[in-house]
Amino acid sequence: MGYFVTPNWQIGGGLIYENANRRTYNGSVSDSQLTARVFGRYTNIAGGEGWDLTMESLVNDSTRLEMAGRYFFNRRFSAGVSYITEFADDDIYTNDDIGQLTVDYWFNSAWSVQAGAGIYVGGEDSGLASLTLATSLRF
Repeated sequence: MGYFVTPNWQIGGGLIYENANRRTYNGSVSDSQLTARVFGRYTNIAGGEGWDLTMESLVNDSTRLEMAGRYFFNRRFSAGVSYITEFADDDIYTNDDIGQLTVDYWFNSAWSVQAGAGIYVGGEDSGLASLTLATSLRF
């Protein structure tokens, strides 16, 4: 849920419950997880041009922090940058940060395509972390 503090500022939070059941050679395994989410967002777009800035934190067995900024050049084209870091309670997974750059092109008010690439920043890994090619439909 979110609440608009002003027309440009939004804050919110919520809970995400996930449950996974899977079969294994020896039977089945069930796992569930509860995640708390808090976020803040500042949007200042006028005439199709302006900024959309977000910061979000997800907390469960680890804490994930994501900061993102997107600039809208016009109603059809925008570019964004994001940074993700995770603080794990254990050393099972590497704690490498990821920086990502994306571009969006809107064909009309309901359909867009997004392309992007992310790299590892610091930590044990280096190089390409992600490639994104996605489409979005609003209805």
